[in-house]
Amino acid sequence: GGLGYRLSNRGEVGIQGQWRRSTFPNRLLPNGESSGNTITGMNGFAKYNLGRSLSAHGSLGFSKVEQAFGAGSGFSGTVWEAGLDYAGPRIGANISTGRSVNGSSGGFYGYSVSKFVVGNVSYRANSRLSGSAGFSHRSNDLGETIFNIGQETIDNRTMDRYFVGADYRMNRILSFSLDYRHQRMRTNLEQYRYRENSVVFGVRANL
Repeated sequence: GGLGYRLSNRGEVGIQGQWRRSTFPNRLLPNGESSGNTITGMNGFAKYNLGRSLSAHGSLGFSKVEQAFGAGSGFSGTVWEAGLDYAGPRIGANISTGRSVNGSSGGFYGYSVSKFVVGNVSYRANSRLSGSAGFSHRSNDLGETIFNIGQETIDNRTMDRYFVGADYRMNRILSFSLDYRHQRMRTNLEQYRYRENSVVFGVRANL
């Protein structure tokens, strides 16, 4: 939850908190209990309009991961984010960078500490044709990955993604899209590294 205060039409400041308790029944400890963790955090945030089209936002806070068992060290440290957004009549763009702590959905790790840079740009040529491009770089340190003695695990993962695409609206009902995407993952274990390229063509009908 959070609490914000609006600064007239110039922006907003506030604070927000996080609490998340996770249990992983598929990951049993030697004593037969399920592993898990609790993530808590608090940060202050601000958004400020620098003009009619440009705005800046940021946050700074603290997060802590407490493990539900004795093994491992968990995490305790600062989290932050900073970014710029531009929304013009034809061009839109945004870029942000930061550090965050995220929980797991119950896979081979319990939580991740991520450093990221994300950017996107879009252009509207006319009422029918538009295009966009973007990138993201995320470096994740994975926690609670060693839950079986002697098992090799991924303890860091870097993901790079790039895309470029176009949309064409033929009429009020029918539109088309064409996207090219590139994805690359690097880890401390060579067998899990990969590159992937894809081209996606889409047709959408608004009935």
